[in-house]
Amino acid sequence: MKKLLENNRMGRYDRTDSNRGFSLIELIVVIAIMAIVMGFFIAGLGYLLGVNVRSCAHEIQTAVGATRITTMGKEETELRIYRDSSDHCIYKQERVKESGESNFTDLPAEKIGKSTLAVSYFTDDGSGGLTGETELADDSSIVIGFDRASGKETSPYTCIRVEAGAIRMDVRIVPATGKVYTE
Repeated sequence: MKKLLENNRMGRYDRTDSNRGFSLIELIVVIAIMAIVMGFFIAGLGYLLGVNVRSCAHEIQTAVGATRITTMGKEETELRIYRDSSDHCIYKQERVKESGESNFTDLPAEKIGKSTLAVSYFTDDGSGGLTGETELADDSSIVIGFDRASGKETSPYTCIRVEAGAIRMDVRIVPATGKVYTE
């Protein structure tokens, strides 16, 4: 103890003179740690947005394919994709026309996408390209149907785009065959 007091009197352990603030090294280390944490945060946010986009696009692709198969199999079916005005989420709803009936019956709707997603659709320009991008707004919908004999698409939509931020997926429908795929 006596030795510690002597050293303190000699200035060896007196930190008041050298405690003037942060050193340059300390600031660089703190900034580097903050940059790493922000990088993980931004990557995680991008991953979450990507999951929502992929999930919604997959749901649309599956529903369009199921509608085609059902139409070719037993009864005429249409698929309605819409954005609800109450919660701004994306929904799918099958509409079935029983044999002998003249009107479609709406089946229960199912939520397939969050309100943060933007869904738009395109029509074919006649040469295999896309034209007329239209975003799915509140209370607007698209109805996709297929010919029962050939399976070819009867609606004019050739692409449904799902996006959030910079992440985007297209659900493509080949009009002549009714084949559905994502890209």
